[in-house]
Amino acid sequence: MHVHGWRIEESVDAFACIFEGTCVEKNIDPQLNTADMTFLVENVYRGSVEPGSNVNVVGNDIDFYHEGSRYILFTRRLASVYSGKELYYFTSTPIGESDDDLCICGLEDVNGEPIESVVSRIESHIADHPYAGIDEVFGAYCTSDDYSDIIAFSERAAVVRPTLIYSNEGDRTCYTCTVVSELKGSFGRDSILVVSFKESMKIGSDYIVLLTLGGNKDGSSYLMSSQKSLIEIGSPDAETVLEYFN
Repeated sequence: MHVHGWRIEESVDAFACIFEGTCVEKNIDPQLNTADMTFLVENVYRGSVEPGSNVNVVGNDIDFYHEGSRYILFTRRLASVYSGKELYYFTSTPIGESDDDLCICGLEDVNGEPIESVVSRIESHIADHPYAGIDEVFGAYCTSDDYSDIIAFSERAAVVRPTLIYSNEGDRTCYTCTVVSELKGSFGRDSILVVSFKESMKIGSDYIVLLTLGGNKDGSSYLMSSQKSLIEIGSPDAETVLEYFN
């Protein structure tokens, strides 16, 4: 998240984890058009990341990052059941460092300023303004292979029948589904959006889906709660899963 016209202090307020590190590896994800990188963490200004650790960082501006260069990253912790990432750090407001120690970034109030003065502003604002946002792993999913654990983790479960493809982008496909029967929790509607794995459901077939709200609290769409959360009716696992709800 980055809003045009923000000052550095507004970026500090918006992100739970802020650190400086060196990009040691960079790959381009062609499906998502993002930079998938490994960063060596050097200085931590706020957040639950350790200096000296290597962390997975994903960023949108694929041409901004270069292996061997240092950056200050404003990040939020994410997970993706669709790509199998249990934890990564997403950044949309990076600050690069030029050869003469000046800031290179999209924040107009600090772009071209000495990096030391920008770091001082970050540290001063953090000291005076404790983080007031939500610090959680957005998109967290169950990594257990045990269906009892997956069902316990899931906020909703149902038998659904996909009727059409709502969207098909990146590493996932979203289906409009008719709710055939509710297994856990109430959906409050006959049709829901299910964000499933890429092209994984057949229109007109019935599936057991184990789901989370994924931060979408109005219940209009749902995410898979694990990588085993899509079970086609008639498959060997379907009977096993249905037994948990009897």
